[in-house]
Amino acid sequence: MTRAWRSETFVGCVLASPLEVEVGGASSILVATGDGRVVALDPADGTTRWSVTLPHAPAEMAHVIAYLFSVSYTDDP
Repeated sequence: MTRAWRSETFVGCVLASPLEVEVGGASSILVATGDGRVVALDPADGTTRWSVTLPHAPAEMAHVIAYLFSVSYTDDP
């Protein structure tokens, strides 16, 4: 296996699996970082497209949290 590219070095750990999204026809890889940022990477070369630091209280750190849920129903009354 050969590394395709290298992104910036993130502070702390990456908190979840990277997620590929498409906005306006362009793909990006979203990463939630251990230092409270969400970063969009170019999937072709790993460069940072944009980064946002999540709001947090002084002396605290923001974290991205996602909940997995499912909804099911039946046609039975």
